[in-house]
Amino acid sequence: MTPRKNHALGGTSDATVTHTTARSPSHNIHPPTISRPRTFKRLESLRPMTSCLCAKDFTRLEKMRHETPPLDVLLGRLLCTKLADARLLDDMDDGHLYAAVGDIISYSLNNGPMQTARLGIPTAPQSQFEGAPNEPGAKDLTYLDLRSFVGITVIGLKPNQHAKLLSSDCTVGTLTLHDINRRSGGDSTPMPKTPPL
Repeated sequence: MTPRKNHALGGTSDATVTHTTARSPSHNIHPPTISRPRTFKRLESLRPMTSCLCAKDFTRLEKMRHETPPLDVLLGRLLCTKLADARLLDDMDDGHLYAAVGDIISYSLNNGPMQTARLGIPTAPQSQFEGAPNEPGAKDLTYLDLRSFVGITVIGLKPNQHAKLLSSDCTVGTLTLHDINRRSGGDSTPMPKTPPL
């Protein structure tokens, strides 16, 4: 727009012209393009992370976000995604069908051989693993660390459920949960089978 002459000042001053010229190119400035890191795009490809968490496990995972030392950045992002997508179970007793802390689970990675381990945090006192099986030899089982990519992915899954598995190198594989064993009345009892998804 052409500035009008200010007749009271005897015309348009040089300062006014300079100011007008300086502002005119602002219409050609485009906002910078925000590029998302490839690792975060990988996280989006995992969604929705379909899982169901009991209140105790949801609280455990929530506390993990603020623990010291902090989780790896990518692992922390995966944890936040897990919590955002998970459904909180109304039934908070031990009768639900989903993998929880203290359960002995059988799972496989990328259609490989089946592995069996207790889901939990190896350094935690045993009293924190409510519902952990107490049959002979159970204490010798390998722990599946909840603070790992596999641990965060598998918690809240049900038997025969498949899930995408993010690894520390940003590759995406598959995880299959085959079976869950949980203490019930002092015995290690297999959870009811569910049809494959």
